[in-house]
Order: sequence, then structure tokens, then C-alpha cells
Amino acid sequence: MLRFCLTIVVVAALSACLVQLRDAQGQRPASAEATQVAWVRTVDGWEPSSVLRLRPRPQGPPSLHPGLVASLQLGVSLFALIALPAANRRVRKS
Repeated sequence: MLRFCLTIVVVAALSACLVQLRDAQGQRPASAEATQVAWVRTVDGWEPSSVLRLRPRPQGPPSLHPGLVASLQLGVSLFALIALPAANRRVRKS
């Protein structure tokens, strides 16, 4: 039972981490070196570095809450445990 609870907690924590990583995509801190470069070489030739800068994403609530993902995983896991009996049960021979 302890192993089961620990598995659920680990899966929920991993889900929360994955959501944070997904939301942090494309958000890099501005470095002093990046602001000094005025021109960069691209496929189309030399262009201003402002062409390559990422636009900041609007900061809003995440579209998918980690609690929702964790509860869904918990429900699916419980359903699988109830619907599919354990494979290690001893079968009585008649």
C-alpha cells in the first residue's frame, strides 16, 4: 500500500514538473552578450538581431492544472487496479 501511494505521489510530482517545463519554453533570461550583438548571419544574409528575438509569452494561468492531470492519472490507475485483478494471485487447481 505504501508503494502504491508513493507511486501516485511521484507521478503527480512529475506531472507538475512537466507542466512547468512546458510553460517555461522559450523564456530565456536576457544576457549581456545577446544585447551587444547588433547583426547576425542568417540564411537570408545579415539581419538585425531583433529579428531573431523571441516575443515574451503572455503570463496567464496555465491551461492545464497539474492537479487535474494528477487526479486523472489517479482515476485511471485505480480503474486499472480494480478492473484488472493482480497477476500474482495464486490460482487454485481443481
